[in-house]
Amino acid sequence: ESGFIPVDQLMDTLHTSLQGLSSADVESRRATYGRNEVVREKKLAVFRQFAAQFKNPLVIILLLAAGLSVFLGEFVDAIIIIVIVFLSVFIDFFQEYRAERAVELLKEKISTLATVIRDGARQDVLLSELVPGDIIILAAGDIVPADARAIQARDFFVDQSALTGESFPVEKTAQDRPGGEHDPRQQYLFMSSPVVSGSATAVVVKTGMATEYGKIA
Repeated sequence: ESGFIPVDQLMDTLHTSLQGLSSADVESRRATYGRNEVVREKKLAVFRQFAAQFKNPLVIILLLAAGLSVFLGEFVDAIIIIVIVFLSVFIDFFQEYRAERAVELLKEKISTLATVIRDGARQDVLLSELVPGDIIILAAGDIVPADARAIQARDFFVDQSALTGESFPVEKTAQDRPGGEHDPRQQYLFMSSPVVSGSATAVVVKTGMATEYGKIA
């Protein structure tokens, strides 16, 4: 993964610099990587979502077993199997529904603009126009617009609890702490994480569905 190599080497791999990408580079990479958007399938109606749970092969086998029990006159066994099936289906449906709601809440947190350096100048662009290699500027109150690696950071803390479950804001640095073990997680920023304090400059590593947020969605 890109987070496990030195920043300088990462910048070379992404063919970028602190001056940012050129307009031509941006257009070329957008054609390669697509827009920085999390594309989701059309949401099904609640009833259809529930009914879809019965497509599970194990559920079908259990229902066949229940039907066979009825045919053999084992009504108690049939009732037990049916109850187990419906409990299982309901739990799966409930967990899936909650997961979808969590993703929707995450999506609502993502702002529409990101501050980047392109052609050596600082500018605001639509979040969807970010590409790997873009140099982004982050400060307190911003939302990390894509998976990125910190290049420079000062008292920089982010809240990534929605993705990792960590209770408190996490400090991100541009390099390992002196005397500490190498831990790329100190330098890696996840899309949709709110910036709690400090400021940072980072290079975009992954966008859209390739981000950790995109994988969850």
